[in-house]
Amino acid sequence: MPHLSQFRGEALDFRRTYATGSDTLRSLPTITRGNYFLDKTHEGDLLRLAQQSGHHRRLLTAKSASDFLEKMLPSFAFDDVDAVQDYEEGEKVWGYGAHSSTAREIGDRTEAFLKSPAARDPFFLWLFHFDLHAWREIDEDHIEAERDKL
Repeated sequence: MPHLSQFRGEALDFRRTYATGSDTLRSLPTITRGNYFLDKTHEGDLLRLAQQSGHHRRLLTAKSASDFLEKMLPSFAFDDVDAVQDYEEGEKVWGYGAHSSTAREIGDRTEAFLKSPAARDPFFLWLFHFDLHAWREIDEDHIEAERDKL
């Protein structure tokens, strides 16, 4: 936690950010480049600016999301992708946000990265999971066990 607190103190904090689309695929272009076009980028694209300014771009997300976005939105590209498995190998996944929870693992990997030597250099970190979207599908025993830890 001390590493996350330090990171938070040094990072940008977007407190009034709203989804501009009905799903991730339609929201990402507006968030990163200020337009709704899936296939068009421009010089002000957030990921391009991070790269041009020497920031290593790292993505932490669920494997289903990584696979989906790589196919559907190739311009949402990073130097490093750390994808947490969220479905059984060989299982067909509709798009993103499969049946296994990834929030804890993504949080743990984020903390490990922030403690690593790689975090000493300028970086742009994007992380997200879909547990909140799939709360109805999460096993009730798991939800109660997590609640009891609070």
